[in-house]
Amino acid sequence: AAQGEAPSSNPGALATVPPSPIPTTAAEDLDVLGWFPFSEGEFQAAGATAQAFAEAYGTIDYAQDPEAYYAAMEALSTDEYAEVLSDANRVGAFWAEMSEAEAVAEGRAEVREIRTFGADSITFVITAQSITETGASEFDEDLGDFAVTLVRDGGTWAVFDFQPADAGQFGEE
Repeated sequence: AAQGEAPSSNPGALATVPPSPIPTTAAEDLDVLGWFPFSEGEFQAAGATAQAFAEAYGTIDYAQDPEAYYAAMEALSTDEYAEVLSDANRVGAFWAEMSEAEAVAEGRAEVREIRTFGADSITFVITAQSITETGASEFDEDLGDFAVTLVRDGGTWAVFDFQPADAGQFGEE
């Protein structure tokens, strides 16, 4: 290279300085959790919030005001999502169905998997159940699988979206 010019780049050329190899880790010693943007504790806290939300969704007492039903979920939601919970196309539809049946139900939920995550969000797939008692009978109702997206909200996790698992939240949006 002429004086004052940068040396030409030639990726196929041999190096002119000794190599400085990066340190490597044996496969059995790899810190897999270190590859994620969240600690194990953050995953656990987010999963517990998702599970608690799905349990609140399945827990209904028709004799109470619907506001009490929504309040349990609103406490776990972002402000924006809390505003739409009672919508007839959201969890409001389940409230309407269960109150019409005069149902008292205990929600149960279990985290099945992490579907996707970003720098500040995690989407879990949750299996939800409502153990329902009506005036005429008692029965278990499997509500199905739900995708629950949580976002970091200060030092906690809040539900950003909740919908049937096959309806979306696949991480492309």
